[in-house]
Amino acid sequence: MFDKIKKYLGLGKESEYVKNTVNVANIKTSLCLAVMIVIFEMGLLLKTVSVYMFTHRDKSLMANQIILCVVLIAMGCVVLIYDIVYLVRNKGSLKLGAILRLVFSLICIAFGIFVSSRDYAKGEQILTFVIMISSVTCLMTWKPWVSFIILSGAFGCFYMAMGGEKEVPDTTAVNLLMFYVFTLVTSFNLYFSKYVISEKDESLEEKNGKLQDNAKTDELTGIANMRKFNSSAPRILASRGDTEKIFLFLDIKNFKGYNEKHGFEKGNELLRNVSKYIAELFKDDLYARFSEDHFAILANNENIEERLDSLREKIINTDKEIHLDLRAGGYRPKKKLEGAALACDYARNACAEAKKLYKGYYREYNEELAHEIQRRQYIINNIDKAIEKGYIKVYYQPVVFSDSRRLCGVEALARWIDPDYGMISPGVFVPILEQFHQIHKLDIAILELVCKDMYDSKNNNNRSLAVSVNFSRLDFVLGNIIEKLEELTKKYSINKRLLHIEITESTLAEDSGALKENIVKLREMGYPVWLDDFGSAYSSLNTLKDYDFDVVKLDMQFLSGFEEENKKGRMIIDNVVRLSHNIGMKTLCEGVETESEAEFLNEVGCERLQGYLIGKPMPREDISAFINEGKYVIDEKYVV
Repeated sequence: MFDKIKKYLGLGKESEYVKNTVNVANIKTSLCLAVMIVIFEMGLLLKTVSVYMFTHRDKSLMANQIILCVVLIAMGCVVLIYDIVYLVRNKGSLKLGAILRLVFSLICIAFGIFVSSRDYAKGEQILTFVIMISSVTCLMTWKPWVSFIILSGAFGCFYMAMGGEKEVPDTTAVNLLMFYVFTLVTSFNLYFSKYVISEKDESLEEKNGKLQDNAKTDELTGIANMRKFNSSAPRILASRGDTEKIFLFLDIKNFKGYNEKHGFEKGNELLRNVSKYIAELFKDDLYARFSEDHFAILANNENIEERLDSLREKIINTDKEIHLDLRAGGYRPKKKLEGAALACDYARNACAEAKKLYKGYYREYNEELAHEIQRRQYIINNIDKAIEKGYIKVYYQPVVFSDSRRLCGVEALARWIDPDYGMISPGVFVPILEQFHQIHKLDIAILELVCKDMYDSKNNNNRSLAVSVNFSRLDFVLGNIIEKLEELTKKYSINKRLLHIEITESTLAEDSGALKENIVKLREMGYPVWLDDFGSAYSSLNTLKDYDFDVVKLDMQFLSGFEEENKKGRMIIDNVVRLSHNIGMKTLCEGVETESEAEFLNEVGCERLQGYLIGKPMPREDISAFINEGKYVIDEKYVV
């Protein structure tokens, strides 16, 4: 109750927003009031001076009026100057302004009392007092207790100046009292209206401020989101001095595994902790949560790798069983006003490449990386065009029997001869096409080119060599490769025994059972199926146990260190060949480069050889020419 009374009287505590709102409103009102009064008083002053100089009226009263006019005009000008300066510069002492307005208001009231009391003595109107009181208390906003003091004092002084009870009739006194009450209520009402409106405006601004903060704050971690990041980065870049800036993109490696083990709540806690680590290590920089377990930073280029090392160590130590880690990419903007979104994309691309590093976790975006990414994008975007335009060629690498060195077949290998990039290495475009699930397009194109070459060779009365073609796991998932294989062998009248289907061992690790069924189906349909690159990584004997293949191709890694008399390597090759024979599979070793390797492989019973010693991959025309010249002799049992 007491608080309500205090609030009603204007004695309660007001927020800074309400104070400023009321003060600014009073400044604008006093500006208009000062202009009107100065203009009005200037005219009145001129008239009074002329009367004073050219008439014989009471000089003393007129002198007092002139003095009041001058004081009022001077004070009005002071208030006017203050108000203009404050509004233009949007700053100034609000307390000084309140004092100036109070003094100006008291002078206005004093002037009204002086003029109107003289008019009343002569039986004239008292409008000057009415105007001054109304202007001061009903236009400007005063706290109720201030209004009460000003109005009570003003009306009391005016009543006494009119002569008090002796000179003022009862009707005039009653009218004066009614005007007093009306003016007081109007002043109170004005205050409360402004007060309520200011509080509502303050509440709305607070809500809008919270909404804006929420719109620029990541809800989970409490740090900035990318909207805030993208809007703040250009200003930071534009204002930077000689200090270079760098955009960083961070990715928590194996965050998904952490979530699966501990649950999403713990995962969210980890993200909040990582945000705190970033805030500590990059406290003077701009940082934000990009999405999920990704973060973006615009940092000063000082101790970047040291700070990233510290952050990485904190992340790794969170849970060593899950093997959490950090991958980071960086991009140094070339110009101050470079778009933050584009710069983050560059840093993100660098981070994606950092994920491929065997050692290290950080990579920066540079011209070399830009070229790699551009080439990768070119490959993805142009594989269809390359197939259509004939930029994809088939090269054939000869395969011979180890005992006779006679030709028993060839392996079909893809080559991309591009009009813009020239020869693109299969070591470049094959992994990219696999990564982006486009490899089936290449494999189907190669398969058709091989079948067409075999058909053309037969029509030219040349013997058709057995050709091995590589199939990816994705060929069975995306390309319906078996149907295509059947379609092409019928279309070109190909003997199925001449098409050897190579399945890379690494693809079997991802097999859910469907690939095994397809391998069985291919063999039942009459196609020989080979296991390619056995031993290229961590070979499992389960592969030989669980799958049936016609030929096992030993990877060239088996021959690594052969010339240095690597006894373990030789023993492994010997045993793998024997094991393959014992379970009914023939063997082929690729990567043969020396005569001693070839002799050893023949001795241990490896039936087929492939490698630079035998011949490099070459166009069909070249291998046909070598056959015609007698460099390669086709073995009669090559079909088997």
